[in-house]
Amino acid sequence: MKVQEEFRRCLMDVDIRGIVRVWKFTHPHLPEISSDWEALVIIHLARTESTTVPPPLRQYSHCWLTDRNLPSKLPDDLKPNADQAGSPRIVDSVGISVNSPEVEVVEKISKAMQYAVLEAYGNNERNPHFIKQRMLEARIKERRALGLRNLPQ
Repeated sequence: MKVQEEFRRCLMDVDIRGIVRVWKFTHPHLPEISSDWEALVIIHLARTESTTVPPPLRQYSHCWLTDRNLPSKLPDDLKPNADQAGSPRIVDSVGISVNSPEVEVVEKISKAMQYAVLEAYGNNERNPHFIKQRMLEARIKERRALGLRNLPQ
């Protein structure tokens, strides 16, 4: 396989191990890539500059770099599209599932679990293990209030 093809594949797939191998082969005179983080930065920087990488991937890499206050080599004519696409975002979500043949029981237990999540978020608590524990506690408490036996967890 040609070196250029392998380099492009590494860029397209964000292949950290592959880019390290290619770097050692093509840049023996330069210091080796010292960490996965450094490899990621090199990949995303190269993706923004490469004309062979499709624009959506170049724009994603631009957003990835700028979110981390790193420079980007994305040409100005592609930047408006990158800004319109928005930067990648991490969003919180919680799944709540209550099984009961009685709709009223489902609604009350679901609402108690929802309030537990909202209370945790209100206290700026985003730890999934903490939130899960609070949801289970709310479920148990509501089941007791409804006179239902609590199931093992």
